[in-house]
Amino acid sequence: MLEAKEKKFTTTVFLASRILNLPQVPKVNFWDSTCPYSGMTTDIAHAHPDKNMICINKGRLKSLNMDEIEDVAIHETAHMVQIGHDAAFQKVKNELALGKWYLEHA
Repeated sequence: MLEAKEKKFTTTVFLASRILNLPQVPKVNFWDSTCPYSGMTTDIAHAHPDKNMICINKGRLKSLNMDEIEDVAIHETAHMVQIGHDAAFQKVKNELALGKWYLEHA
């Protein structure tokens, strides 16, 4: 089941990256514990725009359902262009969710 969840996360990051027209799809790293780039242990996931990377904790990933995994992947991909959680970030995140839905239902 973890493999299917990892695939869902990476596929959603790929689609979101294409919707944003990012020059490169962010690399996705799945960590068993602490991210070596940030020392984070409590986050489900986080973005490193400077490294073009999104990290997600495997233990936290296991507890998410597929809809939650999609939401987290969209959220973190939005951080590749908007760092904070302000209105501009919310706009990008909403556009990604809508764009992904449109691609799947058009």
